[in-house]
Amino acid sequence: MARRSLLLVSVFAAVSVGLTACGGGGGGSPDVTPVPSPLPPPPPPPPPPPPPPPPPPPPSNPGEFETAEYGRQYGLGLINASSAYADATGANILVAVIDTGANQNHPELVGRLSPDSQDIVQSRNILEDEDGHGTGVAGVIAANKNDRGGHGVAFESSILAIRADTPGSCADEGDLDDPDDEGGCRYSDSNIAASIDYAISQNARVINMSLGREIGDDDNLSQTFAAMRRAVDAGIFIVVSAGNSGEENDGTGDEPNYPGNFADTADARGFVVAVGSVQCPERDEACTADEAVISPFSNRAGDTGSSFLVAPGQRIITSFLDDEDDGSTQFVFYSGTSFAAPHVAGALALLLDAFPNLEGNEALQILFDTARDLGDPGVDAVYGTGLIDLDAAFRPVGSTSMSFGAGEAVPVEEILAMPSGPYGDWLWESRLVSDAVLRDRYRRPFHFDPDRPSVAVDGALDAMQTAATGSLARASRTQIGQAAINLRMGWQPSQILGNLPSEWYQSQPDMSFAYRQGNLSVEAGRGFSSPSPTGGAGGSVLSDTLFSGAVSRFASSREWVAASYQFGPASVHVRSSSGADSAFNAAAFTYSPRSGQLSGQTFGFETGTGQESGSVMGGSLATRFGGEDRSDTQFTAGLWSGQLPMGWRGAARFEYVTGQFDLPAAFSVERGLAATAWSAGIDRPLAGGRLGFTMSQPLRVEEGRISVMVPVDVNREDIVTYERRYASLAPSGRELSLEAAWRRNLTERMDVSFAARLTEQPGHIANAPSEGLGWASIRARW
Repeated sequence: MARRSLLLVSVFAAVSVGLTACGGGGGGSPDVTPVPSPLPPPPPPPPPPPPPPPPPPPPSNPGEFETAEYGRQYGLGLINASSAYADATGANILVAVIDTGANQNHPELVGRLSPDSQDIVQSRNILEDEDGHGTGVAGVIAANKNDRGGHGVAFESSILAIRADTPGSCADEGDLDDPDDEGGCRYSDSNIAASIDYAISQNARVINMSLGREIGDDDNLSQTFAAMRRAVDAGIFIVVSAGNSGEENDGTGDEPNYPGNFADTADARGFVVAVGSVQCPERDEACTADEAVISPFSNRAGDTGSSFLVAPGQRIITSFLDDEDDGSTQFVFYSGTSFAAPHVAGALALLLDAFPNLEGNEALQILFDTARDLGDPGVDAVYGTGLIDLDAAFRPVGSTSMSFGAGEAVPVEEILAMPSGPYGDWLWESRLVSDAVLRDRYRRPFHFDPDRPSVAVDGALDAMQTAATGSLARASRTQIGQAAINLRMGWQPSQILGNLPSEWYQSQPDMSFAYRQGNLSVEAGRGFSSPSPTGGAGGSVLSDTLFSGAVSRFASSREWVAASYQFGPASVHVRSSSGADSAFNAAAFTYSPRSGQLSGQTFGFETGTGQESGSVMGGSLATRFGGEDRSDTQFTAGLWSGQLPMGWRGAARFEYVTGQFDLPAAFSVERGLAATAWSAGIDRPLAGGRLGFTMSQPLRVEEGRISVMVPVDVNREDIVTYERRYASLAPSGRELSLEAAWRRNLTERMDVSFAARLTEQPGHIANAPSEGLGWASIRARW
């Protein structure tokens, strides 16, 4: 084989600047190694096959694309190309390769070459490759997936091969006595500019230029730069090899060579990228992407890091010329940034194929955003933005959103906010958004199936914090005749900034006032809880008991009033609270027999209403979909309290709640909400203190149904297909908590408490692990 250089030199002619193949100056011999048998020559053609059956759906597992052919081109693995193939192959994307032409009969390029491919030098008009460089570059981009050699990154893309080498230059073996004259293919400024203009005229989407020379003072005035500006104006991506002037050669490659240096100019507008080469350590072909290192021959990013990528460029298997002896097609291992650049060109073809709605320079920006960071953290002077990573590029980038019907886009993180309130994991249980379509920052559509949550909002931590706050609060009770005043000051953390006004860091104290006169009692308060008509039992420390009522807890404000009037064994009770955005009103009737077997027992019922703003039954519903949570609720509750044998006393409450609520315009309420909550507790004196047991179920939705138009598909014209889906608002599980607690006053100023709680299906999530909590405290006051 004649000696051909894959490392660039600068040649200044009288009227033009010469460019050479493989992107950058420097000396050294080419690394073009024939691939050994048994790959070529090809086997005899088989007889015509019978008509094939209908093709199966494309596999979605990247491993299904990682064939032996895929493995032979190890660069495909380093850029995770298989992650893209379920969605894209580069079909219908035209990539212009400005180079030495193409071997038009090579089986890797049959069907891949555009019929509009041509030799830009009209006087020669021979597209056939005489050097092999252009054939190799085209193969890295688009070599057929045919179980031979290694297939291209975008193996169904089309190549617009444009031969642009200066006639006779590829046969120039250089001057053996002059180490700076290595010969090899050269390209005139006018030929490169004409080739770019031809690619524009043919509506190429990507232009690959694996050629160049050292940077010159007048680069900005060159015809090539002018043509690149025209390509950018036409919205065409340009991929340029960075050059081979790295440390292994003359060591001048601290920046990309010309014309790769155009990438960092304002005129590039994010459409142009310079590409350096990485390889596995010790030049083997078995490493992970994180282990890849800059090739010794490769130019570095320098100050152009934000417009510089790296890709595999060492020993890349690709197509070559026919054997001179027997005419069989050949494969070779090529090395150089010339063969790193087409990896990026192929990656762009895949993105443009998969996401036809991308606009402007977004496809290239995605490669920058998702590149695997190598070297120093962030953009650096060696690797630029990093190694292209098609696995990351074919996943959503940045914030994601979903639009329901004609509604506004809603951030997916809001839709999939952690389960809360009485709904638990209804969204996942109903599969409302399973296999739906979301869009990322670049408006690219993706099908997704959200992971089902296994835990709810951290109820255990909340319980511990509530218990700690209660233990650290300072409480007092003052009795004045028929009146009683309760005060409770919550524990405050130490003030860090002493110059801040006290109201910025001090909370208001809880306070309640009670007055009884004859059969009438009146209470009012701020904080605490409005009293249950029958009281509670169990002495819970950790459990979310509901003796005062579920609706009263989530619909009332801090200020409340209550009154009751007793006439004989019967009593009537009213409670009310209101604020700027919420209100609670209830009336109850209780009956306490004074004789017979039911003496000492109190039975009753309570009914009332609640209004909420910012929640629906204490949870998030409309806000998941970009709306505002507001609701009106009605409830009815059954009540009991009384004495039990062996010194025990008990209490229970069962509450049934219905509600009306609003949802964004795209949603319809098919069935209103119905929910239940209950608590039961017992306690008795023990060892100078009081032992109690409490069992409870917090509010849980039992009924409720909504419907909405959910995006399920998007075609290549970016037209969305919607499907009306119906979803129950009931969660998959039912939370139940059992707590044992014991408290005792040791002295007038010291008390102790112990508690243990077991919660099954916390957050109403069926598969959530059970929570066990223990609590012990000693409190002293002075």
